[in-house]
Amino acid sequence: MAQRNSRYASNGRVYIAEVSNAKILLKNLSAGGLCITSEDSLEISPKARYSVEIIPEENSQVDTFKVDVESRWVKAKKQFCESGCVMIIPAGTPSQEVLEQYLAYLAGKAEDP
Repeated sequence: MAQRNSRYASNGRVYIAEVSNAKILLKNLSAGGLCITSEDSLEISPKARYSVEIIPEENSQVDTFKVDVESRWVKAKKQFCESGCVMIIPAGTPSQEVLEQYLAYLAGKAEDP
């Protein structure tokens, strides 16, 4: 069984080009995936690909970066909608470098008491 990457809670925001009029928050992030949440209905389908812009919280001092994702699951409830996605980032790209910077920030934040 493959080991999952460490997931870190985030307060970043997410913009999905294919999903309009939704305020989407980044719930958590790992080296291989992310979970997003919104109080709005998300027009996201499992196994579909999306272009995502991740906007890290201001305190992180990490630049906004873009990744492609593939949605794995969607959970819709009365008060919120969540989706878990796998990130598709070619190694050695600027987005991969910024992701690593953001993960380092989130890991350090998780260790602070």
